[in-house]
Amino acid sequence: MIKIALVIMVKDEEKRILTTLKSIKNQVDGIVMLDTGSTDQTISISKSFALENNLSFHLKKKTFQDFSTTRNIMLKFAKKFDYTHLFLLDCNDELKCGSFQNFKSCDNDNEEKKCKHDNLLRSLIQENSTYKIFLLKQQWYTGSETINFYNIRLIQNNIDIEYKGSVHEYLDAGSLPHLKTDNVLIFQDR
Repeated sequence: MIKIALVIMVKDEEKRILTTLKSIKNQVDGIVMLDTGSTDQTISISKSFALENNLSFHLKKKTFQDFSTTRNIMLKFAKKFDYTHLFLLDCNDELKCGSFQNFKSCDNDNEEKKCKHDNLLRSLIQENSTYKIFLLKQQWYTGSETINFYNIRLIQNNIDIEYKGSVHEYLDAGSLPHLKTDNVLIFQDR
């Protein structure tokens, strides 16, 4: 049985955390959060969202060291729980309805236009069960341009993988088989 956790590192994200959480509420079974020192309502908003949407909520507080070290602490914490896959997002990331062709018609806040792909991540995992790592399409809107790239954002929970680099951190997958897909879009209005 596929069980997916959103894994996210936060600090003082009360203004944007719901953007991310609303976009994944029909995709995951729980939220694993590493807070690096929030002094606003980030944690209480996240806990309330999890409770309202029947999602498990796991919180660890840790002082920020550098991006890869702190994200590796987050991954280690996430591995303690009974999830088969980890969906790695940053605050302000939004999971959109599959490929870019569906992007404009997807409105995660509007129940009438509810995404028809409620099992988008599960379907991706089931249809590609031989893969342990998924490179998902990301799209950053900068106000004047749109930047598209691929990044490891979905992984099996039982693999050995870690972040490298202190500022521009990246997941080092080594030689593990991976799938690069356009069927999932992570959008961020930067």
